[in-house]
Amino acid sequence: GFQEAVVSSTIAGAVVGAVAATGLNDRLGRKGVLLLGTACFTGGAAVMAAAQNVVTLIVGRAIVGLAVGVASHTSPLYLSELAPKAARGGITAANNVFICLGQVIASGTCCLIAHNGDPAGWRWMLGLAAVPSIAMFLGLLCLPESPAWMLR
Repeated sequence: GFQEAVVSSTIAGAVVGAVAATGLNDRLGRKGVLLLGTACFTGGAAVMAAAQNVVTLIVGRAIVGLAVGVASHTSPLYLSELAPKAARGGITAANNVFICLGQVIASGTCCLIAHNGDPAGWRWMLGLAAVPSIAMFLGLLCLPESPAWMLR
């Protein structure tokens, strides 16, 4: 039913995004792909928060899934290419830790919103997902392109 489609659309989008990221990274560079991914994630969060029907919600989740797939493929690549050789493992591990921490914070935030009892709380839960992607977008503007990609 629709419940399964809502959940699986994000996963399907992530698979497509991860596969597409290889070619996109070669064409646009790691930073460009991450900027595109964060913009895509922000747009998907807005679509989900504004959804008036289940089909629009599924589309928004698929867009977010594309961004998750792109970021899951590109972030470790970008970090490892920017990091000094001795720090690569630690930086990549820290990335994974902060992803998990972000999920915990998001879950806690959703619990607080749900406890509030607002019938539109689900819109806040989905729309607030744009906050970390906007922060990442702005942070990426201050970072260089990957030296490995620039040498190509």
